Amino acid sequence: MIAFDSSALTKLVVRERETAPLRAWLAEHEEAAWSASSLTRVEVVRAVARVDAAAVPDARRLLAGMDLVPMGPDLLEAAADLGPPSLRSPDAIHLATARSLGSALEVFVVYDERLAEAAVDAGLPVVAPS
Repeated sequence: MIAFDSSALTKLVVRERETAPLRAWLAEHEEAAWSASSLTRVEVVRAVARVDAAAVPDARRLLAGMDLVPMGPDLLEAAADLGPPSLRSPDAIHLATARSLGSALEVFVVYDERLAEAAVDAGLPVVAPS
């Protein structure tokens, strides 16, 4: 299972410097299932809408094909205690979501530096193809 933060998923819809390397990396891992926090449903759609409103349906299709982990009370409680206090709340939710996948997690695709550092500190495998 590959877990994603919202910035990584946004790069798959809106062309950024990392889009081509990320797509190439994912092509090498095409058998893996994709997962993310249900928070990405809000973050990715809004990020895409700010840049290219016409691409919002593409964002919704991308998200529809993924396993979106609900933000239940246990996950939110875990997020409250994860990482350094400087880690933003949405990033703590992404981190808690990736950790909740347990041994099914192969790698966490993260482009936010603080989140990546917190994920590494939590013992998660992290990648940011660029």
